[in-house]
Amino acid sequence: MRFAACTLIVVAISAQLLTADLLTVDFESAALGHYTKTDLLNDWAGASVFQGVDEDPNDGPDDGRVSTVSDPMGGSNQVLKVRYPAGASSSADSGSSWV
Repeated sequence: MRFAACTLIVVAISAQLLTADLLTVDFESAALGHYTKTDLLNDWAGASVFQGVDEDPNDGPDDGRVSTVSDPMGGSNQVLKVRYPAGASSSADSGSSWV
């Protein structure tokens, strides 16, 4: 009997997790253009380790790889655009990452 009750509780918790948003980031009110480290820290609570995002798009190795743009697929939303230069293979020189 105890096992059945515990299993039911786990199933109920799992069902709640499947329907709940873990994180939602909305770029609709963001300014179009360079996405800065300050923007990232405001939008992604708790982010502390990142590459590919800096304050000035022209001052270092990250050189503005991340920006907020109008949906390139023609939608009405704003989205986050990340550059992946040809031949690059890690977030040290391509794309972006944060945790």
